[in-house]
Amino acid sequence: MHSSRRVLIILYLILCLAILYTVNEDIFKFSDTYFINHKFDPSIYQKSDYLLQPRLTLRKGSYWIAFQVNANGTGNGYYIVNQTGEVLVRDEFRPEIHTEIFQLKIDKPSEQVRFGISFDPAGERLDVLELFVTSDFVISRDSILRHFVTTLFLTTIFLLIGWRIFSPASWFGRFGQLSSPVNERILIVLLGLSAITSFPFFYNKFYLQTDDYMFHLLRIEGIKVGLENGIFPVRVNPYFLHGFGYGDGLFYPNLTLVFPAVLRILGFDPTTVFKIFVILLNFLSIGCFYLVIWKISKSRYSGLIGAIFYAFASYRLIDILFRCGFGEAQSFLFTPVIILGLYEIFSGRPEKWYIFAVGFLGLAWTHLLSLVLAICFVGVFCLFRIRRILSDRSVLMALVKSVLLVLGLSAFFFLPMAEQVLTSASKANLLVSTSLDLENFMHGIIPGSHLLTPIPSWYPVVDPNLGLPFIILPFAFFMVKKSDPRPMKRLAILCLIAGYIAAFISTEWFPWGLAAWIGNRLQFAWRVLLIAVPLLSMAGGLISESIFDRNQKKMAILGLAALSMVSTAPMFFNATRLRLETRYPLHLNSVDIIGGEYMPVGSDLDFILDNGDTVLSNDPELTILKHDRRPLYFSFEFETTSSPENGLQFEIPLLFYTGYVAEFEAPGAAPVELKPRLGEHGFVAVDIPNVAKGRVTAFYRTTLVQRLGDFITILTLAGCIGFGIRGWRTKRKGQKASPA
Repeated sequence: MHSSRRVLIILYLILCLAILYTVNEDIFKFSDTYFINHKFDPSIYQKSDYLLQPRLTLRKGSYWIAFQVNANGTGNGYYIVNQTGEVLVRDEFRPEIHTEIFQLKIDKPSEQVRFGISFDPAGERLDVLELFVTSDFVISRDSILRHFVTTLFLTTIFLLIGWRIFSPASWFGRFGQLSSPVNERILIVLLGLSAITSFPFFYNKFYLQTDDYMFHLLRIEGIKVGLENGIFPVRVNPYFLHGFGYGDGLFYPNLTLVFPAVLRILGFDPTTVFKIFVILLNFLSIGCFYLVIWKISKSRYSGLIGAIFYAFASYRLIDILFRCGFGEAQSFLFTPVIILGLYEIFSGRPEKWYIFAVGFLGLAWTHLLSLVLAICFVGVFCLFRIRRILSDRSVLMALVKSVLLVLGLSAFFFLPMAEQVLTSASKANLLVSTSLDLENFMHGIIPGSHLLTPIPSWYPVVDPNLGLPFIILPFAFFMVKKSDPRPMKRLAILCLIAGYIAAFISTEWFPWGLAAWIGNRLQFAWRVLLIAVPLLSMAGGLISESIFDRNQKKMAILGLAALSMVSTAPMFFNATRLRLETRYPLHLNSVDIIGGEYMPVGSDLDFILDNGDTVLSNDPELTILKHDRRPLYFSFEFETTSSPENGLQFEIPLLFYTGYVAEFEAPGAAPVELKPRLGEHGFVAVDIPNVAKGRVTAFYRTTLVQRLGDFITILTLAGCIGFGIRGWRTKRKGQKASPA
């Protein structure tokens, strides 16, 4: 017996080592791709050297460098410089070529390099598309970190599995009820639901081409760049628009994206980071929904039924697989928590108000439109329960404390957002940002026939709908025994009615013409399904307990799972056959800003791309000697022989947001602070007196309002930690004082 056990352990170790070897097989390979998409127009760019945005630290070794360009003229070339400005490589592009490949050797232990372009306007227009850097054998920091983290994670999983298999007595003794066979089976089911609904993301070296995919990857990339440069929170994204900076973080909460940004810092490529985050989010959403129904119904079976409804909800899958609504996808994690919080408060347990606050806090940190919808839902609910709220002080105080906690922990975002709206003349508004008018909004209203489509079309697109399980759900009530005394039946009916009302609001049947202002800010009517889906899923889970006997429950779970998979099969077919992109690695296009809602007034995307690093001025005789662009930083030296009547006026190639400061430094003089303003083209603009030469620097610095918001959030968080520790100590003392 002992001999066979040792053999099994050895075989298990061999399997684990084989997996670890496979995972780490490419540890010494380096490959990176940069999407440049920089167009040098002879009518705009002067003959000069232009540094490109990527800064890359290369370890000792030999690298192959490839520029993908459209170079039809002569006199244009490339060069590479190190951190001291020493030119390592310089050569010309061959005419009529599309890919220029050359070798670069790094002899030092590490070298920070930048790539540049030598442009001659005497030749034809030069387009620099992409930059590839590869090496077959090199010790890379990113590779070492990435493989270390992966190995550590897999080793932890292997040890836990080995512990459970080979020492079950010790395992159960350590984790107790948490590791009971029932809970283990439930965990396996939840993992299975997550794996099935996430399987399009498991394809190696493929990614799903979704509506907002690139935009959210760029948000993550900007946070990564910001963290690497000591910027936190990252309110102005330094990666967008070739380094011009885009204030998405001022209007779109991005705190939860710090996790994938850290994965990027650890060396994981953007596609892998996205897949990890989505798969984890999917599992947490399904698992959280199970826990919510279990806490309400006290039935594991109801929790599993509800989790299946939720996992295969058509709109939730559409958000993940087709729209890539990152904010909305995260909302599916927190909306059920709000429902649980409401249930606890109004069921005689107002001391659990913090659950309600956590749900709203999650929305406030992820997606403002979902937050607005949740506020509307809770507001309507509270109107129906206004007498209870006014008569029961504990309920009123629970709601008030929740609001104060959410405001306090979200002050770091809402105060700076309000400041920008009031001072920076951006295209966004205070409630929600939108670039849509009412006519476009009407196209986002779900036709009633689409909403009630049991099985979506197999080709080519999938419209937002409820799906077959939700359509047949009302008929389940005819199967409920009238004599059933369970109080959950009444709650299930309320959830069902509220859910279908929310679904009705998302359709053309609702008089949106009378609510144009609200509709325009909602952007798409189908967003109301964010409320409908958890309510209907909860109704399905709650009534299931009253329909099936104990010996029928397993078959009911299997039947619902099979029905759900059949009804959503077209979505997965479309995702894997029509939306899987084979190009790898992914090329990040920093100009993919969707509607450009967060750009300053006067800014134009085409002008930004054409302008590049050009400093605009009112002086035709001005010469830019050199410039330096860094994250949220731009500096240039100039000289001139003319004297404009109103002094020198500059527009610096950085998008203007409140928080930018500027300095002017004349030769031999101390720097003088300037007051930036919004320029004609949405850039940071400064005015200085007539001088012959000097240096102008602009950079982003946190404002007083931003620091105040950060302080309030930190203070609130410290208070929460303090009260939490105090409550834990009080509970411990009570347990010790109670008789055995």
